[in-house]
Amino acid sequence: MRDYHIGASPLPTRALGGLAALLAAVAIVFAGATREGELLNAGVRILALVILLFGAFRLSRIDLRAEWKRPLLLAAAIALLPLLQLVPLPGFLWTLLPGRGEIAAIYEAAGMAAPWHGLGLNPEGSLNAAFALLPGLAMFVALMTVETRGRLLTALVAVAFAVAGTLLGLAQVAEGPESALRFYETTNPTSAVGFFSNRNHQASLQLVAMPLVTAVLAAAFPNRRGWPSVPAMVIAGVLLALLAVTTVLTQSRAGIVLYPLVVAACALILLRDRLPKLSGRAVLAGLAGLAVVGCLLAGGALVARPELMAELASDPRMAGLPTISAEALRQLPFGTGLGTFDEIYRSRERVEGLQSAYLNHAHNDLLELWLETGLPGLVLIGLFLAWYGRRTYDAWRTPGMDGVLACAGSVIVGALLLHSLVDYPLRTGAMSALFGLGCALLLPHPGQKAAAEPSARGPGLEGPVRRPALPDGTQVTRVRTRRRLPRSGQ
Repeated sequence: MRDYHIGASPLPTRALGGLAALLAAVAIVFAGATREGELLNAGVRILALVILLFGAFRLSRIDLRAEWKRPLLLAAAIALLPLLQLVPLPGFLWTLLPGRGEIAAIYEAAGMAAPWHGLGLNPEGSLNAAFALLPGLAMFVALMTVETRGRLLTALVAVAFAVAGTLLGLAQVAEGPESALRFYETTNPTSAVGFFSNRNHQASLQLVAMPLVTAVLAAAFPNRRGWPSVPAMVIAGVLLALLAVTTVLTQSRAGIVLYPLVVAACALILLRDRLPKLSGRAVLAGLAGLAVVGCLLAGGALVARPELMAELASDPRMAGLPTISAEALRQLPFGTGLGTFDEIYRSRERVEGLQSAYLNHAHNDLLELWLETGLPGLVLIGLFLAWYGRRTYDAWRTPGMDGVLACAGSVIVGALLLHSLVDYPLRTGAMSALFGLGCALLLPHPGQKAAAEPSARGPGLEGPVRRPALPDGTQVTRVRTRRRLPRSGQ
């Protein structure tokens, strides 16, 4: 692509782009599990901490854009939430909080005074949650100050390692359940899992790779007329077909359902210059219509297949949702604390629903965060969704390569949010880093012009042409020129 070059970047910015690309590669390869690989996860978090400090230093040396301030404050609030759960409170105070009466009764029966304790019932879990945020925060803060070329480099590296994981998944399925190519002992032995331990997280990686593939190919094979070039369409088709096959081999139901939605979004990214510019109300109406149609289709599919409804009803992940919701209401307003789901759910699980398998997570991160963080967590989620909606609207109206990357970021964040309603992909360091990548792509970089600021059309630039200002009273005369045709015989 020729229209994204802003100029030579200073060394700190180039270094941040390289570090962000390194973090994407290391996180995908080594941070693909939530319960295993503690040493590998620790290494990824240390690297993320270094990059986060480097990015924070860079932010302190430049003028902050207006679009950066709110997401930075929101990111700081999200990072502080698990730390606030560690602040010790006197015993007589924390025992008065909802859900703490049983613990206070134990101390009273033992003849002991309740000790000082934080809001969270599991301090180690809250501390671990704070460290788990590092890959996403580091990627987000680092890429904010990186211009288009560095963002494309990070996207290209993420695509390369995602495709490598996809090919690894194909080899795992070909070798069978006893394949030595599976990195984790606790895994799905008959599914393609790539660098991950869980097939659902591998499906999440492939969903994220699709819009990144679209953005990288749009940069590598530009077309000035608004249509995707033939090489871009061919390569995109091959890679998307490869990702489609492996998504089916993961046997992730959520991945299979979300795949066509992400592919449709990628097609819209390639064709977005040909799409009509819609108002905010028209966009909201269209999204509402799509949601209604989707619900009707899903409801019709469930009614037509009663065996599927019976399977869902017997699924422990679905059967546990009412219990989790009731406990989340009981623990308002502050929740039980991050990292407490396992113990809380076991203490509330219905006896008639006990099985050999148990839930280590709710498989619905919105519901689990409501249980563990209460109203503060819900407020932060609401603020993030409001910011995401606004930035997505702006992304699809931003011209050029910056707009393509912003649209890819909106698809990445949206796909991971939807997948989080039935699983917990963001609890892996790999998907946390890629989520931070998607959020950073939604923001303008330091050299990018504001969305409302038109730019003169020049070589490789897009935007309306400005007419030069003329003094008052100046009359403009149009002159028609006639093209001279060659005489016959010349």
